[in-house]
Amino acid sequence: MNMAADLGFSGAGVRSGTCLVLDRLTRSYPDGTVALRGLSLSVPAGRIVSLLGPSGSGKTTTLKMIAGFDKPDSGSITLAGRDISRTPPHMRDIGMVFQNYALFPHMSVFDNVAFPLRMRHRARRDIETVVQEALALVELQGVAARLPRQLSGGQQQRVALARAIVFRPQLLLMDEPLGALDRQLRKSVQSELKRLQRQLDLTVVYVTHDQEEAMFLSDEIAIVQNGQIVQCGAPAALYDAPESVFVAGFLGESNFLGGTLAEAGAGRAIVTLPDGRQMRGRSAAPMSAGRAVSVLIRPEKLQVHVASRAPGREVNVLAGRIDLVNFLGGAVEYEVDLDGPRLTARVHLRASAATFAVGDPVVLHVEPQDCLVFPTP
Repeated sequence: MNMAADLGFSGAGVRSGTCLVLDRLTRSYPDGTVALRGLSLSVPAGRIVSLLGPSGSGKTTTLKMIAGFDKPDSGSITLAGRDISRTPPHMRDIGMVFQNYALFPHMSVFDNVAFPLRMRHRARRDIETVVQEALALVELQGVAARLPRQLSGGQQQRVALARAIVFRPQLLLMDEPLGALDRQLRKSVQSELKRLQRQLDLTVVYVTHDQEEAMFLSDEIAIVQNGQIVQCGAPAALYDAPESVFVAGFLGESNFLGGTLAEAGAGRAIVTLPDGRQMRGRSAAPMSAGRAVSVLIRPEKLQVHVASRAPGREVNVLAGRIDLVNFLGGAVEYEVDLDGPRLTARVHLRASAATFAVGDPVVLHVEPQDCLVFPTP
């Protein structure tokens, strides 16, 4: 039984079109801090879009702009075709879940969830029904009379979510809402949040600095750097085809080898490393021979071979020695010293896989299509 549909909470199927448009937002503060530098973003209806970036990049400022807690110096914010740039927060039809949940400690769970409905002057009998439906959706039946302090962290997070969706907002904002939960509980709540978002056809803007969380939850990820979105797309697309060293290094684990571009053309590149060895790869951008470049290699793309049984290849073969071994359960990570540079290789364990110890000589190999060459910033 689809409880969301039975209770009237379900959207009318998967929506199409754009829900939110941020157009060239700028924001500076009196102390000279520039928070946003012409930031633009389109959020499709019925999707989760995460803002991912380092601290101070402009993620939370952007969320505050959307919510109405701060105003842009220039630019516009459009929600469902309506310019809300100067609209007060309580008139924007936006729900929000904060990192610290922001529950009213003196109110029961029921009253916390009912608060947005009472502010909108909903009839008392409607409030009773809708609040119970919202609590059922987040699987908190039977706790309506409790106070927040009588709940676990995970339960408090669910109350905050129920309060944010109880009035069926056009947009849901989430500001690192799982940051206070332990790792195991976060995984569980992430799955529940994803299920609920699909079930209710919610449009969500999610702020996080946790790349794993962003990749798990998001339909699209917007990478934020210095108050601008530098790349936006599906998680797999960003991981496989980052457009800059910053995006490559920030999303997923990465190895970088510095060198000089020897040849380039038709999307292919040959890089000469400082020791004279050559690497072949894909070019991330048009470049001229002779410039400094960085070669991106993801750890899982590196093959680790016994030195005495090295693959018979002339390019993308690197000899080194195991310097550190990290056991990860179903996989093992090897940190390999290449007599200067160090690379991390991740190998999934299986019955036929060779295993290595610290000090073992090895040879690394990577296919050219798995090497992405960037101009060095």
